[in-house]
Amino acid sequence: MAGLMLLPALGGLGGCGMPPDISGLWLAGSTALELIGHGGCLRGSQLHGDLTPLELYAAMAACMQRSDVGSAVILFSLAGAYGHYDARRVADPSAHQAGVLLRSLALQRLSEPQRQALAAAISTTANDPDQMPQLCATLERIGPPTYQPAYMLRHGLRSRQGEAASPRRDLVDGFQGDEAWEQVLDSFLRCGKA
Repeated sequence: MAGLMLLPALGGLGGCGMPPDISGLWLAGSTALELIGHGGCLRGSQLHGDLTPLELYAAMAACMQRSDVGSAVILFSLAGAYGHYDARRVADPSAHQAGVLLRSLALQRLSEPQRQALAAAISTTANDPDQMPQLCATLERIGPPTYQPAYMLRHGLRSRQGEAASPRRDLVDGFQGDEAWEQVLDSFLRCGKA
């Protein structure tokens, strides 16, 4: 069945179970989550590979605040795909949960009715033979991330142990970005590219 692997992630939509101050662990100084209260909903041509999952999840929450559920589904999907992509290219396994943590933090900012509306829209998209290919085409058009995954590197144990950043050590040797993006589209989003 074609559809989003995001559906298992919907377990995180209700009662995220994290204390609200957890963002202070590694997002200190970030203003991206503040976009939620400032109309930072992004759409269409505003979406590009320079946007990190932190910014995308913040924009997703801002879209939900404005009841723009369609844009929120795209942002949620893109943020999740970028998090999976980054986990493939970051060498430190302890950093790989950063995307999941960001999703949980953003979802905590939503009311229960907003989380339910988002879950319903994601489910509808995943199961609709017209909407799912459109979502996949949108993400293919936007393409893989073009930023350095600093948010994930800061989350890892290496960073917290005071080790200096090193591209040679921090990123996977011989990482094949185009191949990884196709794999994310196939495995995470089930876009049926393979």
